[in-house]
Amino acid sequence: MFQDFFNIGQDLIIPELSAKLPDTGNRFTVLSIHEGGMGFCVHLMNKSTNEDFALKCIKPDLLGNNKVLNRFKDELNVWLFVSNCNCITEAIAVVKINDIPCVLARWMNGGDLSQKISSSHPGMPIFEVN
Repeated sequence: MFQDFFNIGQDLIIPELSAKLPDTGNRFTVLSIHEGGMGFCVHLMNKSTNEDFALKCIKPDLLGNNKVLNRFKDELNVWLFVSNCNCITEAIAVVKINDIPCVLARWMNGGDLSQKISSSHPGMPIFEVN
């Protein structure tokens, strides 16, 4: 489904990000794609600076599901709120790309937040969309 938008090795121009990253430009290469419960994360490399970024997007087929869309927005709000924590990368911007809500962040090596929570806080529930 998201392969219709992003492919590994693909060079992209994402004009929606040019205002959010004025010093780096809007040209990126897709390094990898990681699927999650209600979305996917695209590992991007900026072609001007070689900086790594993460673009987290909701799955397009879930856009019509208000419950899932509201949960995705809640997750983004939590992310924006806790962006100053050590184990969470800063959310740079929330944008719409091809009408899909996405959040742009710096790429954080070492896995996703659910892996960090489960190892440092055993027993803490990790919620997934069924």
